[in-house]
Amino acid sequence: MRLHSLILATSVGVPVIGFAYMPKVKAYMDSIGQTDHSLDLETITSEKLINLIEDIFKNYDTNSKKILSEVSKLQKVARESIVEMVELARR
Repeated sequence: MRLHSLILATSVGVPVIGFAYMPKVKAYMDSIGQTDHSLDLETITSEKLINLIEDIFKNYDTNSKKILSEVSKLQKVARESIVEMVELARR
């Protein structure tokens, strides 16, 4: 999936599979603890993809909770950065 699709889906806890067409996709998947759900386009196989899909459905609730936990950490960092930027702009 494209990066923005991954961000939108994971922001509401939907488990995803990231196709690492660019390093930023892999970096995002790593940042939310979903390294195992990131596939490199050069090494992807149908077997790997099917296994990931099955894992997502089998462990949907667990994956969803883990994603929401990690995304909330990123959101906190983003909020803190915004506060810092506003404070710097006021100086």
